[in-house]
Amino acid sequence: MSTITRFAVPGLLAIAGAASAIAQESRSEVACGDDWFGGNRSIHVCESREFTLTREESLEINGRPNGSVSVTGGGGNAIQVRALVRSWDRDEAAARDRLDEIEINTDGVLRAYGPDVRNSWSLFGRRNGGWNVDFEIMAPPDTDLWIESVNGRISVADMRGNLDAETVNGGISLVNVSTSARGRTVNGGISAEFADGTFDGEIFDVRTTNGGIVMRIPEDFSARLDVETVNGGVSSDFPVTREGRRNREVSATLGNGGPLIRARTVNGGVQIRQF
Repeated sequence: MSTITRFAVPGLLAIAGAASAIAQESRSEVACGDDWFGGNRSIHVCESREFTLTREESLEINGRPNGSVSVTGGGGNAIQVRALVRSWDRDEAAARDRLDEIEINTDGVLRAYGPDVRNSWSLFGRRNGGWNVDFEIMAPPDTDLWIESVNGRISVADMRGNLDAETVNGGISLVNVSTSARGRTVNGGISAEFADGTFDGEIFDVRTTNGGIVMRIPEDFSARLDVETVNGGVSSDFPVTREGRRNREVSATLGNGGPLIRARTVNGGVQIRQF
């Protein structure tokens, strides 16, 4: 079993009472789409739950056990949350009953709770259904974020607060994250883009065990680059210094130097693209 261990990002505020007040909640049944769990023999039911939370300096989001998390900067002074709740089973009634058992907690940590289905098996050796919740969030750009999941993708865009993001099975996408950031996954690729051309943090540190890393960096960007892979290649559109076994350790000073951009993978390549 994989265990998530938290490391402090410089400047990340303590999570205390984050997003605790609900201003509004609404529910509506929605189509489940094509991203289904449980196989094609299961019947799926899906529901969208929307919340408006009071603004806080920091927000902790827990997507465990099965859920993706997407955060985008915007939304004024409130935090807008859309939770896509899915339930599936061999018959529709059982799936709907499980859907009603799933609760979204917004007091301190944003996360979903539901029935334990790990030991629920049919006479034919098949699991009797399951559930998951994906979070789509719009938050004030300067909100500090602490995000974790086990089976789910993490995406963050247009945020200026400090960031700590970790998942086990899923990719990570970071776009226009302009202060100190840390991203970790075990099985999944990582993509990062500095489209606005600025980074005001001390360090941008991303790592994966099984997956590739792609970074898109503007031509006039200023930073120190530190990249390494164990089993894979490194390609760069910028002039770099290559060291280590098979030239798999790459470093460079971009522009006037400055904050550290670090990327590590064990099984996968690294691409550094200029635009």
